[in-house]
Amino acid sequence: MHREITSIFAQNKVILRETKRAVTPYGGLSVFVEYLRKIGYSETIHAHMPVCLKSPNAIDPTETFTAFLVSVLSGARRFAHAGLLRLDGALHCLLGIMRFPTDDTMRNLFKRFSQAKVSEFYSSLTQWQVQKLPERAEGYSLDRTPRYSRDTASSKGH
Repeated sequence: MHREITSIFAQNKVILRETKRAVTPYGGLSVFVEYLRKIGYSETIHAHMPVCLKSPNAIDPTETFTAFLVSVLSGARRFAHAGLLRLDGALHCLLGIMRFPTDDTMRNLFKRFSQAKVSEFYSSLTQWQVQKLPERAEGYSLDRTPRYSRDTASSKGH
């Protein structure tokens, strides 16, 4: 079975196929990568990223942010865990990045985020996400479900 997808950043064509060899344990991320490409993630993150690096050797902050996101999605619980993804060339190809950032690079990116930059970045991303929602005549609302507590459980006979 062959399937062709386009990487997020480089817009490279990547052919996915089964093989008896162990190539990457992160092949399942191809579905997530395709979803990000389909919704215009790369363009949106580039447009709203509040951090700009001037060094010609710097990894693009949007790629670093995405590497962090993919690391967390892959089960990383610490920045150091992201280092496991640095050795996976197939994943880099899926993402369309030349160099996967180190854990220090990720940490340094987040150190550049002031409270104002966090608010600016996430409010613009929230607005983008809301614009992606299909229109509904009755609109949308966010409800908070009551938390389960002992008092609630005892009053219901549990």
